[in-house]
Amino acid sequence: MLDAILIFFGAVMIFAGWRSFTEHRRLQKEGVETVARVVEIKEFMGQRKRLMYKPIWAFLDEEGNERRIPGSSGHSTNRSSYTLGATRKVLYDPTAPHKGAFDTGTRFYLSIALYLLVAAGVIAFAIARMSGWIESV
Repeated sequence: MLDAILIFFGAVMIFAGWRSFTEHRRLQKEGVETVARVVEIKEFMGQRKRLMYKPIWAFLDEEGNERRIPGSSGHSTNRSSYTLGATRKVLYDPTAPHKGAFDTGTRFYLSIALYLLVAAGVIAFAIARMSGWIESV
């Protein structure tokens, strides 16, 4: 039963990774590249009751409207991790610019590759257990 559950979750992970990859590829072809700038640094209480910081990025869409989105790279306990006015290139969907922007860097592809590698490892482990190559504990 555990093997079937592992295979199921591995397959779901592969599907989610593939969907994210294809959406990003679509954005690379159809999206608009622009530059976003850190315009605000939000403070909030983290899970462990620690003060955390998250950058708010702003960019102009094709119609000249300012769009603001929270940073996609996470948050930090160190305010100096983010600098007001810092910039980075982003892609956004011109049909839905309010949904946010996506980093154009290779970090996205590395994270997807790692995600898919872990998913494939989970499935391979389950198949090896089912085939008797690895003994059940």
